[in-house]
Amino acid sequence: MDTQETEESSFLIQTEVTPNNLKDLLGFIYQTYILPSSSFKNVRRITIDGEEILTFTYVGLDDSRHVDIEITASNPVKIRVLSSETLTHTFLNKLRENLMITIQMFEEQMRERTIYFVWVPGVEDSSESSGRKRKIIHQIFTGNMLFFFILFLIFSYSAFLVLTVFLKMPILYFPIVFLVTQLVMMLFSHKIVEQMGDWPITKESPCVYILQFNLPPKEFDEFLNKFSKEKIMEMKRKIYERTFMLGKRLSVEAAKEVLNEFGIR
Repeated sequence: MDTQETEESSFLIQTEVTPNNLKDLLGFIYQTYILPSSSFKNVRRITIDGEEILTFTYVGLDDSRHVDIEITASNPVKIRVLSSETLTHTFLNKLRENLMITIQMFEEQMRERTIYFVWVPGVEDSSESSGRKRKIIHQIFTGNMLFFFILFLIFSYSAFLVLTVFLKMPILYFPIVFLVTQLVMMLFSHKIVEQMGDWPITKESPCVYILQFNLPPKEFDEFLNKFSKEKIMEMKRKIYERTFMLGKRLSVEAAKEVLNEFGIR
């Protein structure tokens, strides 16, 4: 009796998904990638050696081809492909690209429902102490260098007015002065950018600590509705008091203890 050889291929996809969200990732892949397509059949979700695995079969046009695919919920995500026919680079590349896009979509959704606490031990939390004026400026210009560019224009034109109008310097010499002002701005640009930040880094306090925790969509909405900004800042202060203030490092256990006190499991 002739036995048909099975061709196998596998690849890995790195992900930012946290371990507690890997199972949800498989559900997301099923809902957004597998379910909408009529080309996928025999979908199953199994557990082998404690690992969640999503298995399904790709069926070609007119039932001409069958490819079995396994996705293991791990980091990196493991993809195993089995076929009784030759696995072409085109098919594998398309599968890899589609799964990468789907995983990135899940990561983006996960980031949207992520809570971040940030500390610089020994430095006053500027997110609480910043004045109203600074907060407005930060909200308008955050995420780009527009503020720095506007500051540069104001500085340059102010120098132009002072030198040409008040000091009566010939305009002919202003290009040289303009280059000097550019040099000065470049030399002090790092200081300006530092002042724009919420968490100043100094020699005495060189480290920034970030606590990140993700919530399912429903729990995230409940979190925002239940806790005011003042309550959230109280959580942050309590974590600080039980770690950095006591000379300890930030730990998952201390954070969990505080969050549990506020009813977050």
